Amino acid sequence: MSRGRPARTLLLAALLGGVVLVSACGGGGGAPPTNAPAELSLSSLADGTPVALSDLRGSPVLLTSWATWCPECKPHLPGLEMLWRNRHSDGLEVIAVNIDGPGINREIQPMVDAMGLTMPVWRDPHHGFADAFGMVGVPSTVLLDRDGRVAARWVGATEFTGTSVTEAVDAVLAGGG
Repeated sequence: MSRGRPARTLLLAALLGGVVLVSACGGGGGAPPTNAPAELSLSSLADGTPVALSDLRGSPVLLTSWATWCPECKPHLPGLEMLWRNRHSDGLEVIAVNIDGPGINREIQPMVDAMGLTMPVWRDPHHGFADAFGMVGVPSTVLLDRDGRVAARWVGATEFTGTSVTEAVDAVLAGGG
């Protein structure tokens, strides 16, 4: 066996580890958006009642996946809350979709309370968000038009006052996509 082989194996392992890390928190792009209306049935964090995207048809919806363990999510969520407060009266539904596993329930509400989040928070312990939208990474954000079709996507922490988000939200509120 050559002396260079262990070094190459170590390098390959490090590169693969980096890919897994990037896709686990913020990286990765998932599948491209489709024209099919998205469907997602989860539960409300507030009271555990079933909730579904189909209940929001007719309104533009912006959803962001997040988790208590995700370092990018902590600065991301206050911007999402600000978007909710500023644009909900315009007709934009904004939903924070928590993807922590089933055993983490007691840690989620204290984080929501500490961050002062007032927007709806849905629970997704079985990763329906990732399946519905082909998104990999946390946080990931999807904007749906009034028909429930994907109008825009952002992977990683997003600046909700930035041009790309503002223009996309304005377009779906105006009836475009």
